[in-house]
Amino acid sequence: GRLAEVGHESEGRPPCGEPRRGQEADVRRAAGWTGGWRAGGAAIGGNDGKVAALERAVDELQSSCVKLRASQAGLEDDVGSMRASLASILVRCRMLEFEHRRSMEVRIPQCDVAVQYASACVFMFLPHMTWSLV
Repeated sequence: GRLAEVGHESEGRPPCGEPRRGQEADVRRAAGWTGGWRAGGAAIGGNDGKVAALERAVDELQSSCVKLRASQAGLEDDVGSMRASLASILVRCRMLEFEHRRSMEVRIPQCDVAVQYASACVFMFLPHMTWSLV
C-alpha cells in the first residue's frame, strides 16, 4: 500500500534528519499544515458528517506527529515510548486510509498528504522499523 511505498522512499534518510529539503514546505503548503489540516475541507460540499469525521482523523494524526517530533530527544532514550508513539501514528494512518478509501465520493487531498507526512515522520525517527509492528 501507500504507507509501505512512502516508507521505502524514506529509507535513505538519517534517523533524526529532517524531510528532504523543500519537502516539508511543500507538505505545509499543500495541506495548510500551519493552520491545521482542515483548511481545504470547507470547500467540499455535501456529506458533511463524513467530511467532519475524516477531518477529525487527520487532526489526530497531525497531533500525533507533532507530539512525536516535540518529544524526539526523550523518546530516543526510551525505545518503548518510541515504539508506542510510532504504533499510534501507524494505526491512525491505517484508519484514515481505510475511511478515505471507503468514502471515494468525498475526496480530501489533505488525507493523502497527511498520511505521507506521517509516514515520513515515522521513517525519519526510526527508519529500520517495519509496518508489521502494529
